[in-house]
Amino acid sequence: MSKDYYKILGVSRGASPDEIKQAYRRLALRYHPDKTKGDKEGEQKFKEVNEAYRVLSDPARRKQYDQFGQTFEGAAGGGFAGFRPEDFARFTQDFGDLGGFEDLFDAFFGGMRGGRRRSAEDVQRGRDIEINLQITFDEAAFGTTKRISVPRAVACEYCKGTGASDGELVSCDKCGGRGEIRVSQRTILGTFAQVQLCNVCKGTGKKPARPCRHCRGEGRHSLTEKVEVKIPAGVGSGQTIKLSGGGEAGFRGSRAGDLYVVIQVLESPDFKRKGADLYRQETLSYPVAVLGGEIKVKALEGVLKLKVPSGTKSGEVFRLAGKGLPRLDRSGNGDLFIEVEIDVPRRLTLKQKRLLEELKSELE
Repeated sequence: MSKDYYKILGVSRGASPDEIKQAYRRLALRYHPDKTKGDKEGEQKFKEVNEAYRVLSDPARRKQYDQFGQTFEGAAGGGFAGFRPEDFARFTQDFGDLGGFEDLFDAFFGGMRGGRRRSAEDVQRGRDIEINLQITFDEAAFGTTKRISVPRAVACEYCKGTGASDGELVSCDKCGGRGEIRVSQRTILGTFAQVQLCNVCKGTGKKPARPCRHCRGEGRHSLTEKVEVKIPAGVGSGQTIKLSGGGEAGFRGSRAGDLYVVIQVLESPDFKRKGADLYRQETLSYPVAVLGGEIKVKALEGVLKLKVPSGTKSGEVFRLAGKGLPRLDRSGNGDLFIEVEIDVPRRLTLKQKRLLEELKSELE
């Protein structure tokens, strides 16, 4: 009896390649032998799903199947036994290089390890490092230079980072100088070959003729060093300063990683900060609020004078343009906003009371 591959995958006859692919992945996960644990019906379903996908994912085969049904050449007797290495190659083309057949199962169960295989340059490159650095508000406002301790791998000073005691490198005997090795794996679907980076030379194709005894041929060793970091004025919490090449040294002289310094700024007792703008409260005496005058306010550069007009009310905000923090993304500074609060005296002398009574009657 002819099999309905569309029904097996649960898609319509007009399904797009993406819909077929998604249906296959869902069903392969459901009926995978690791999930069904030897269940005969589950194994048979898994075989049928793979057979259906092998046909419907190939435009030429799908066209033949739509025209002639399962009787077209190569379909009958295919089953799961008909799943061939070239079909797996097409699978990796459809879903991305999963880095080895074992990663196919990882992909089904949500454990795909980064998608495509890491390149030789990625493997040889030094690791990036992230360091948190706490600074004061004043250091953030005016900029500073800090020296921080960074534990990292550095180039071996004895072999100059080559890994060889005398600097001589020879062809890697494990990969024959190719930088890659071919690994065969036996699976329930058959034997598959995979090309991997050589774990001895990490893709360089070379190894030390006589490994350096200080770094054991790695070309690097661990050390804690002092690193100078320049903090720009106006930096904020959560912002990152990148020091290119400040991470760990690469394998046998390869490119170093980068150092990322994440800034945490302590709060100021004098100002509230919003971006490059600063906010502060100042107290205004009752006579100044009524008659107007000048008050002294605290700013980044010291004490400034602020003119207050007569009739100022409590809660009014005055803006001092350009008296905030430097802006990192453009020239100039933010602003300083002063909110005034009127100090109403609770205790008055007899003279003060008399004068206020006179003022009250004048105003009425």
